[in-house]
Amino acid sequence: MFLSGLLLGSGVIFALCYKEQVLETQLSVEASAGIALGIGALCGLVTLLLRSVGLFATGLQLGLLLAAAALLAAEPLGRPQSAWVPAGALVACADYALEALALVLYVSERARTRPPRLCL
Repeated sequence: MFLSGLLLGSGVIFALCYKEQVLETQLSVEASAGIALGIGALCGLVTLLLRSVGLFATGLQLGLLLAAAALLAAEPLGRPQSAWVPAGALVACADYALEALALVLYVSERARTRPPRLCL
C-alpha cells in the first residue's frame, strides 16, 4: 500500500508542480520531482498507516488501470459520436455501484412516460 500511495501522490503533485507556476517562477523538472517525491512519501506513509485510505488509493489505481485498458481495447472498434455517450456510461456505472441502478430505472420510466416509482 505504501507503493500505491507513493505513486499516486507523486504523480499528482508532479503534474501540478510542473505545469503551474509557484511564487511567480516556473520550477525546473528536478525541483518538481523532488517536491513530488517528498509529498509522495508522505502520501505513501498515510496509505500504509490508514488501511481505509490505502484500500481507496489501491482501488482508485486499479480502476484507472482497467479503464485505460478498456479504452485502449475499444478504440479500434470506433469512437462515440457524442461526448454524452461516455458521460452517460460513467453516470450509469456510478449509479449501479451506489444505488443498484435506481437512477437508470427512474430515467427509463420517465422516458416511457409512465409515472415513476420513487418508493420501492
